[in-house]
Amino acid sequence: VLVRIRLQRDEGGRVVLAENNYIPCYCYTTVDECKWAPVALSEGYNASSKKGRKAYNRIVDAVGGKVKPI
Repeated sequence: VLVRIRLQRDEGGRVVLAENNYIPCYCYTTVDECKWAPVALSEGYNASSKKGRKAYNRIVDAVGGKVKPI
């Protein structure tokens, strides 16, 4: 999982969390000569493959509904 957060200062000058999202990823264990290669999964793009859909659903279920996937 890749996490994306955006911080900003409030009126009092404190740093607060303005936005948080995550990008589900699947790690292929053999890609050419690499031992592993993370691939971002997007519901509308490449999570439609069997492995991608299974990984995407597993990650979304584990994270829950409080943080939205990108």
